[in-house]
Amino acid sequence: QELFDAITYLKGCAVMRMLENFLGAEAFRNGLQTYMQEFSEGNARGADLWRHLQAASQQPVTQIMESWILQGGHPCVTVSLETANGQQQLHLSQQRFFSNPQTAKGNQQLWQVPLVIRYADDTGIHIVRHVLTDSAETLTLQIEGELNWCYANADEIGFHRQNLNPALLTKILNHLDQLNPSEQMGLLADQWALTRSGDQNIALFLNVLTTLATKSDNYNLLFEIVERLHTIRQ
Repeated sequence: QELFDAITYLKGCAVMRMLENFLGAEAFRNGLQTYMQEFSEGNARGADLWRHLQAASQQPVTQIMESWILQGGHPCVTVSLETANGQQQLHLSQQRFFSNPQTAKGNQQLWQVPLVIRYADDTGIHIVRHVLTDSAETLTLQIEGELNWCYANADEIGFHRQNLNPALLTKILNHLDQLNPSEQMGLLADQWALTRSGDQNIALFLNVLTTLATKSDNYNLLFEIVERLHTIRQ
């Protein structure tokens, strides 16, 4: 009764959905099939499933999943745009997200974060997959012309907060129509969480909220905007 609680089901489902999205539906399905074939008449452990998914996808599934299921909490991934040797690079860093900043002091937790990054240049929209394993890493993007925008949580499936630096945030706000409703809601939720935790000034959040309110007619997003306005007013 202690094992099968809300965290097991809700966080567990979210993490499995993130993994399936990172590996791809075919590799995930193939790993499940071989796993069920091997253990169809017997008992299994979580590590057995990770082993089969890893073999099917050629990705470090065991290391990824152990970092998520053996420790509490979830990370906030900070994303910055840099230029080095004429190439556009993303500087990625992670730390555990705390709604109360006083709790964060001295925390050194790290996750293996499977990032699905969606970005657009002069030739169109592209997707790149990257596992963030250290506290900070640099990822070089293949860009033709200009980087129009970049969103480091495609379809809002990753189980992490996203903190975009001002330059990337401005690019996103200028191209909001290229984010789907889930990503727009995720952007609003992350910006609100960062504001509530004291990681950014409320003026920046109000700019994001105003831009979303004027450029979207999605009911669910507008409902969230109204809820945030009610809280601020109170």
